[in-house]
Amino acid sequence: MRARRKRVALLIETSKGYGRGVLKGICRYTQAEARWEITVDERGLETPIPPWLGSWKGDGAITRSEDLELPRAARSCGASVVHLGGSLHKDFPTVTSKEDEIASFAIEHFSDRGFTNLGFVGAQGARWSEKRLASFLQQTKEIGVEPRVLKMPPLNRLDHSWGKDRSIIDEWLKEFQPPVGILACYDVMGMRVLEACRRIGFAVPEEIAVLGVDNDEILCELASPQLSSIEQDVERIGFEAAKLLDALMEGEDVPREVSVSPSRIVPRMSTDIVAIDDPQVAQALQYIRDHACEGISVDQVAEFAALSRRALERRFQQLLGRSPGKEILKLQIDRSKELLRQSDFKLEVIAHRCGFSSASYFCRAFLKATGYSPRKWKEGWAQHDSSTKG
Repeated sequence: MRARRKRVALLIETSKGYGRGVLKGICRYTQAEARWEITVDERGLETPIPPWLGSWKGDGAITRSEDLELPRAARSCGASVVHLGGSLHKDFPTVTSKEDEIASFAIEHFSDRGFTNLGFVGAQGARWSEKRLASFLQQTKEIGVEPRVLKMPPLNRLDHSWGKDRSIIDEWLKEFQPPVGILACYDVMGMRVLEACRRIGFAVPEEIAVLGVDNDEILCELASPQLSSIEQDVERIGFEAAKLLDALMEGEDVPREVSVSPSRIVPRMSTDIVAIDDPQVAQALQYIRDHACEGISVDQVAEFAALSRRALERRFQQLLGRSPGKEILKLQIDRSKELLRQSDFKLEVIAHRCGFSSASYFCRAFLKATGYSPRKWKEGWAQHDSSTKG
């Protein structure tokens, strides 16, 4: 006799790219590991508790909301619940983002572009935004930077009050001395910052560079200019949430929290700048970013910037704390990781595409930079990825 299928409700917003990505990860888990009877509620993040939930007879639910009323309502029906509310709560297992890594991604992104003047725009009352801000403040303090912070009213109520709210963000931006890099707590807030920059006449990214979180591709590419963003691994968040719920419904002990790392930064025009007061070093950095994987030498960079090699290296150390050679190598290694993840190219091909003179030289450089050979690194990444895909 076949076991009865578990009845599962997915109370996750369908209105945003984040929620749809989570749903995709849940789908991936069920296709590989479980056969559920699924109820999906069409909703936004702030949609009230659906009336049908009061009489629903189910086994489990995955919820996402800004408060605990929704998961509590699901649990009152007798269902096991995994909650994606942005912060750990003792009553419900949850899957969270690694906010410290999101902050690290942002700080490194701005640091690589020479920004030492930083800001953060958050959302009032949103626990995930507060956690993101706390990580950002802690890590900037460690490097001796004190960012300015603005907490905007929740975006779900930016209606009749948006005129007032616009003046708040406008006045806050005017207090900056450019150039400045601003981390917005998520992509929609990043779009609000870009709108404010246009209103008050700040050039983006020359004076203000803006970085969002979530990489909602449609929103980021609709932004003007297009918005750079930190891509969260939302499919893995959904996959891990489904895995937790499956174990919970089977009566197994489960961890109270599973944390998921962000995937990468997707750079676009809103941060496509090098914030260096020295125009020749800025030119050199841009040249390296454009041509690092073409096998360029430090001498070529120095010639492009109209500097001697010695002067170029001295100014790099003074302004960035690293040499032009290390900057070239970093970009080559970053590109090689992308090719290792996304392709089955032979090492000779990857070495050539990343500007290394030979596969053996590439392997030595990769091992020194990462602690792993390219093959071991690819195997480790593939095992990590397959664990999220089932």
